[in-house]
Order: sequence, then C-alpha cells, then structure tokens
Amino acid sequence: ARMLAGSPTFCLGIASQSMEDLLLRVGSCSGRGVDKARELGIPLCRAGWVPHPHTITASSMVEGDVPPWPTDRETCMPALRGATALREAWEKSVAVMECVAHVLARVCRVRPVHGHYLLECETLAAFVRRDYWTGKTLQPRREGLPPTVSFL
Repeated sequence: ARMLAGSPTFCLGIASQSMEDLLLRVGSCSGRGVDKARELGIPLCRAGWVPHPHTITASSMVEGDVPPWPTDRETCMPALRGATALREAWEKSVAVMECVAHVLARVCRVRPVHGHYLLECETLAAFVRRDYWTGKTLQPRREGLPPTVSFL
C-alpha cells in the first residue's frame, strides 16, 4: 500500500504457466524489507517490454517515507489528463519482462474496508505479446506455448 500511495500507477503482469516457479518464489517472499526483483533476479522493463534507461529497484520507485492512505475515509485520486500525463505514467512503469501481457493501470479511489484497502482502478494501456493475442482474446496462438495462469 505504501508504494501505491506514493505512486498510484502500476503495471499488472499476466504470467504464463512457465512462470509458476517464479510466482511461488515471489509469493513466499515479503517485499516489506527486501527488493524482490533484485533478490530473486527478476528482469524488469517498462510496460510493453521496453527496456528502462536506468536500473529500477523497489526503493527507487517511491521517494521518501510515504504513509499509506487514511483508514477512516475514502481517498480519491485526481484524474489523469492528456497524452503527456499518460506518457509520464508509462515512463515510470515497471513490469516483469517474462510476462505475456502488461496492463498499465492507476488507482482512482481507495476505500478502507475491515482493516484492508479496496482499490478502484482504471486501465490506462495494455500490451500483449503477439503470440498470445488472437485479435479478440488473450490465449496462446500456436501449439507449444504455455497457457496463461488463472487464479480463479
């Protein structure tokens, strides 16, 4: 929550089954005191598999000690307006290189609910590897490609 409070844009990565071992390692490691990407050797990029011009670490993504959102009221974020704001959000994006799709999103509204935060977010842009986009659906287009991971 602290990282999203400091920078409300983020990138969701859509993983394939070939990433299951990495997902288990990421899920079993707390990110509170450690940079998971550096610790686990996860290659990062911008959304859409564009290399970053500099090294990205979790600590470099948020400046200073940003407290999480208030727990006693709803928080609304200002609207993102214009192509320049969208480009700036993309330039700050951090994605996992190995994912088959990246969804660039931003937090619009935060509601505290029973000791947790319920986030309302909007999609800003989406990128899908050609081998996983049929023109309508996200799925492997040829034999031998691992399917995407579903958490349903």
